[in-house]
Order: sequence, then structure tokens, then C-alpha cells
Amino acid sequence: MKKSRDPYPIVNTYHVAYNLVDAATVTVTDLCENLSNNFDTHDEGIVDEMTNADTRKFNSVSVSNGADGAYPVWLGVDKFHKVRKIFVNTNESNTSGFFDDKNNHEYISWSFHKSDLNDQFFEKNDYNLKRLKLFDIKINSSAIYVGDHGGNFGYEHHDEVVKYIDEKYFKENGIFQKNYPLGLYKFTYGSREVSKPSSFSESKIHEEKSQGINKFKDVNYNEFLSNLLNEKQYPTKYIFDKYLIEDFDYENVSEFNLKDKRDFTNYLLKRLPKAIEILKIQTKILFPKKFKEVFELRKNQFEDFIFSIVKDIEPQELNLPTFNRPEKKIVNNNKLWFEKVGYLQYKIHYLRVLN
Repeated sequence: MKKSRDPYPIVNTYHVAYNLVDAATVTVTDLCENLSNNFDTHDEGIVDEMTNADTRKFNSVSVSNGADGAYPVWLGVDKFHKVRKIFVNTNESNTSGFFDDKNNHEYISWSFHKSDLNDQFFEKNDYNLKRLKLFDIKINSSAIYVGDHGGNFGYEHHDEVVKYIDEKYFKENGIFQKNYPLGLYKFTYGSREVSKPSSFSESKIHEEKSQGINKFKDVNYNEFLSNLLNEKQYPTKYIFDKYLIEDFDYENVSEFNLKDKRDFTNYLLKRLPKAIEILKIQTKILFPKKFKEVFELRKNQFEDFIFSIVKDIEPQELNLPTFNRPEKKIVNNNKLWFEKVGYLQYKIHYLRVLN
């Protein structure tokens, strides 16, 4: 029987990334599933191990290779430049040539990459080479993660998620599902001091006419980011929308400033009912099987966050009895900001309530 030819064969390979590995293991997984159904092996014993296990049960792989380094990743494209294959090196790193003379990343592809990565396994009948299939990875989240040992829930990403909702709501049969957040925004209201050059004259501690309030306990709310949602299905985006005025500071960090505190609290309270409706839609999409209990939990968290801001801002300035001493004003210096947390944290944004 004549073999059917691929109608869209690979015509070029492009080197697109270095997988920076510092735990001597290369992983490939669904971005949301994150190795929760993982086949652990190592580069020298992979053939023996896969013949003694039913690898079809697994949906991700970790290949231990005994060496840290930068492991290249290539894309194989057809004549229409559509990506047909992804090639991930698991046992040969590159420890030099990351940058050119101008300190720019180097991603150079050579003609032999196509021959070595694709042709020898997919086009030629070379009996000295053997192509082995581990399993078909099902990418339910529409995103493939290629990374280091432990996967992509490292740093504070997962820790911040489970502060607000138990991980069981993201799992089925012990496996993370596509509703697990790809990233999150951590909203915080409270005291935030920005480092400035030290100066006695600029220090608020020595101001004669004002005194800061520092007893307020910070309050937080995490907005889970998901490719299951569109931009209109985030309650924080809706409720803060009018007041998001973007500027960049000297660190290239964007700040969002509020011109009027009292008008801001009225604005929040007016938009809160619609924001709750948006949260309800979001919860139905992300947690359809556990909607009622998750919505009640998230609704309480969101309302507590907004009400805490409103209650703190309303008495903006208090004039206290001075008993014949110079009058002092107690000024509310609490701020509202948000930051990208964990795996997707490449730039931090702040939301600041101006006095």
C-alpha cells in the first residue's frame, strides 16, 4: 500500500527560542495542565522506559538530561509559513552564542537544522535511525509550554491562585484543566512606599502639618487571566475603567492615577452591580460544574475588596483636636495598585489613588 504524502511538508525550520534549564530537565506540557499527568524519563533510558510503560496514559513529558544549559527550540513551517511542527531539544544544550556584539539575542537557523530535525526522521528511510512515538499530547488550553523541571506554576503564581480558591476547582481526576489561570493580576489597596533618595527635608516623618495613617491593613483581590475569557469578562477592568490613565515612570513602570478620591468611591459603588454580573458570567465560563459555590466565594472576595477601599477613602482627611498644640491633619496616603504575578510577570503596573 502506497504511503500518503504530507500535503503540507516542512520547507524551513526557524530557531525561535532558548529553553533556559537550570534543573537538568526539559519539560513539554499543556500550559494549564502543568505536568499533572506526566511521564518522567531521562535521555539515555527513554527507549527502555517507554517500552515498559503504557505511555498513552500520559499527557506531558519530563526528560532528565543531567546538564543545565540553554536548549534550543525550533519551528518547522510549510510553504505558507504555517507552523506544522515544533522541535524541542532535550539532550544537547548550547552554552555560548546567545548574544551578538550589540547584546541582542541570536536566533540563527541553518539549512542543516531542517535535515537533522525533520528530514532524517520524516522523509528518508534510514534504518540506522528510529523514530519513537511517546504519545499524542492533547493541548486543551491551546497553549504548549516548553520549559524547565517543575513546569510553569513556579514562583508565586500558584501560591497566589490558591490563596483565593482551592486548586480542586481547577482539577478533574487530579489533572489541571484549561480553566487554570494562565496568569493573574494581583490588586492591592493599602500602604505602598516607593523608594526615593533619602532627605530630611523630603521625609514625611518630619512634616509639621500632616501625619500619615499607617494602621490600615492591606486588602487584595486576584483577577484570574484565561484564554477562555474575552476582555469584557473581567470585573476589575470594568469597575476601574474610567480611572485608568497610563503614564510611565523612570523605571518604565506604568502608573494609573486617580484625580478625585470621593468621586472615585461614588463611581465604584455605582458600577459595582454591573461588575458583579460580569463576575457571574466569568464564573459560569471558568467553573460551570461548581458555579454556585465558586461564585459565592468570588463575589464575597470582590465585594469585600471594593467596600474596604470605599470605607477607607470616605473620611479622606480628619482634623483632630490639638489642645493648644499646632494643628495637624491626618492624611490618608493609601494607594491602589496591581501587578502581574508569577510566570507572566514581566512588567509591574500600579494603580495609585492621588491625594
